[in-house]
Amino acid sequence: MKTASSLFAVFIVGLWTYGFSASQLLADCGEGEAVGINSAGTVIGPGFIRARDGSISYLTAPGIGGLGASAINPAGEITGYYYDKTGNPNVAHGYVRTPDGAITSFDAPGAPQTLPQAINASGGVAGYTSSGNSPEHAFVRTPSGEIQVFDVGEGRTYAVGIDSTGAVAGDCTILDESGRPRTRGFIRSADGSITLIQVPGSSGTSISAMAPNGIIVGSYQGDPRGFFIRSPSGVFTTFELAEDYFPYAAATDVNSAGSVVGYYFSPPDYLGHGFVRDRDGNIEIFDVPGYNGVNRPLSINAQGEIAGSAYIGTGECAGLERAFIRSPKGEFTTFEVPAP
Repeated sequence: MKTASSLFAVFIVGLWTYGFSASQLLADCGEGEAVGINSAGTVIGPGFIRARDGSISYLTAPGIGGLGASAINPAGEITGYYYDKTGNPNVAHGYVRTPDGAITSFDAPGAPQTLPQAINASGGVAGYTSSGNSPEHAFVRTPSGEIQVFDVGEGRTYAVGIDSTGAVAGDCTILDESGRPRTRGFIRSADGSITLIQVPGSSGTSISAMAPNGIIVGSYQGDPRGFFIRSPSGVFTTFELAEDYFPYAAATDVNSAGSVVGYYFSPPDYLGHGFVRDRDGNIEIFDVPGYNGVNRPLSINAQGEIAGSAYIGTGECAGLERAFIRSPKGEFTTFEVPAP
């Protein structure tokens, strides 16, 4: 997701780089950022795991400290990355954590940063590598640990999702007929074959997420511009929101039923609002109770439960991030992560 959310991610990533979590630095108020929720209702975020009963455990490893979290699968396997605490702080390692707490670290060849973004039910992982001075490269890691790095097009390649078959979805840069760089989505099947994704009539297409059954969601540029859903058979459905919201908007996740979540910032005050679109095309706008400016749904599970973060608080704690869960009935649970 290359949207306004990256502005907030910089802050969190910076904290992990130096070995601190937001909750450790702001323990008097507490914070929490939920980035994923699985079908069991387990929620993950930077440095924590929250069970459906509300109990919180810390996502750490000996000699490493807090682990950044990117995704969780139905079995409770988690993937993410952490920054090197003993050597170069610009080096990032990927990992997979099993439900019993065993952690396997891994590095994709050829770059100092390995950044997993998604994990499927079998434990296959997709993400990308970064070196800071060359284009990003996508990678896929099999459940047995084999890593393949690949590129699509002529520039950067990001992998953001992986389905139950091992197919990977993401973004790439290609050059059009006039030599100008354009963003295109792609799907790489398990056998390595590539399908470029472009919403018909658009000038640019970007993929945000991939469901277990191969549905993808993202955004497209052009006139008009908006969001899209692509079925596993290749059928596109496009939709827009009622308000003027671009470029500060993102469709962040989709489940196998075709329900999409995301957020947008509406002028003139650019308050952030969440939205969920069901498979029939009905769109509901929502705000976390008590939020004060930013409201970012980031994940939706098979049952339609949504997890994300919102800025909630007053006084000294005003504007701090709290994690939230929204039930399919629209009921909210907000929580913070205590300092360990």
